[in-house]
Amino acid sequence: MKNLAKMMALFVIAIIGSVGVALAFWPHLVNKEQKEAIQEAIKNNDFEAWKNAIVSSLTQENFNRIVERYKMKSEIKELQNKIIQAIKEGNYNDYKETMEKLIDLYKSISKEYLTEEYFNYIVQRYNETGKIVYPKM
Repeated sequence: MKNLAKMMALFVIAIIGSVGVALAFWPHLVNKEQKEAIQEAIKNNDFEAWKNAIVSSLTQENFNRIVERYKMKSEIKELQNKIIQAIKEGNYNDYKETMEKLIDLYKSISKEYLTEEYFNYIVQRYNETGKIVYPKM
């Protein structure tokens, strides 16, 4: 009986976790009317209205957007880790190459971050403090 209770608890946690991951992307997936319906349902403590509003946003198109967003976030995290490694190793070429890829993903990042002078400053601060400090541009 104890094992069944533990298994059920784990199952509930897994379900909540998977819904949580999906809902983390939710604000980017609903239109204004759906968002208002969801907020109104929450305000009125109306589970059925909330469920209906959420379910209406569960489409193949939105799922595809979640998948793409997840892939992009994963790629960005990987690039950030490579940048950190390049800074720790003092490897400007790897830093520049990886930053160029990151700039391609984030069009708003300034190319000023690609300069060797900027890189050397970050490496110097890392060597002094053990922390990666990005100065404002």
